Amino acid sequence: MTNDRETENRGELFENDVKSDSPDKKKKRDKTHLGHRERLRLKAAELGFEFLEEHEQLEMILFSAEKVKNTNKIAHELLNTFGSLGNVLRASKEELMTVLGVGPAMADFITWLPSYVGLIERAMMEKNKRIKIKTEQDAIAYARTLFYDKNVENVYMISLTASGGVCGVSKLSAGIRNSADVTMHKIVAAAIRYGAYEVILSHNHPSGESTPSLEDIKMTKMVRDGLAQLGIRLKMHVIVTDGQCEIINDARLGMPF
Repeated sequence: MTNDRETENRGELFENDVKSDSPDKKKKRDKTHLGHRERLRLKAAELGFEFLEEHEQLEMILFSAEKVKNTNKIAHELLNTFGSLGNVLRASKEELMTVLGVGPAMADFITWLPSYVGLIERAMMEKNKRIKIKTEQDAIAYARTLFYDKNVENVYMISLTASGGVCGVSKLSAGIRNSADVTMHKIVAAAIRYGAYEVILSHNHPSGESTPSLEDIKMTKMVRDGLAQLGIRLKMHVIVTDGQCEIINDARLGMPF
């Protein structure tokens, strides 16, 4: 088993190699490496980032996290270890730090990337003011963006205007796997803070099983009834997994929302 210190040492190995170089060798290597980065940027500009090789895509992503080290070598080490870019992005910080050249800062950066993607998707949705969350499919598409990097159960509430526009997103809970703790105090406070006309509740099932549990049904009824006293409508409850999503609505509860 690799302990924390051994992991840090692996992340620092490249740095130690750099320090041992002579000034002339270091200057030559830095010039060559900067030239390689510029050539890769030009290639991406010409072909499009999506048409680069997988290791080149990862290498360019790592440019933002590492200004000095050779990210080409680190990208290859990561792909050799995890098998694909998707697996790299799903790896934990601890797993990433077992790879040669990956320190704490770079591992944090990689684990946050799925959240960045979700943020960008939501920003693109909200950029077009004509896009409203009106249907179940609208709600699923928006809710999915909140859970890209979540491997434990999280609960969010999406606050909506009367026309279906998003006026706020609140994280209500981050629990242990397969468990989440939500209180009406948090829900009411978030709804009032954003002046919500109606809300969508959403949480993930890390197990991959999308079927609502009895606890999910109970929580949905609690939220619906609690918000109704304030004149705020619970539009639906979206359960997100890596596969399909489920909706808890009036039909599922057996009575109108």
